[in-house]
Amino acid sequence: MDEVLGLDRTAQDKRGITGSLLNLGQLALDQGQPRRAAALVEEGLVLARELGDVFRISAAVGLLCLVALAEEDVPQASMRSKEALELVLQVDSHEARA
Repeated sequence: MDEVLGLDRTAQDKRGITGSLLNLGQLALDQGQPRRAAALVEEGLVLARELGDVFRISAAVGLLCLVALAEEDVPQASMRSKEALELVLQVDSHEARA
């Protein structure tokens, strides 16, 4: 998976980099590494925002909610879950108009 991120970086594929970072963040979280997960997902979130990719932004924020839960940071998890829900509703609304 790290190799894919390296290839995406070499190709300067921002969408690919974003997806790889989020995937690696999920993997790190699954492996019990919430701090590593947070760093990867935060980097992916910055890129997703630069791209205006609401779907990936919502995925990143949702992952950060899970990171907060893993770290037992309930206030942060609550804030992130609300933000993720708002973003998901935007994605749903946008798809309904398309």
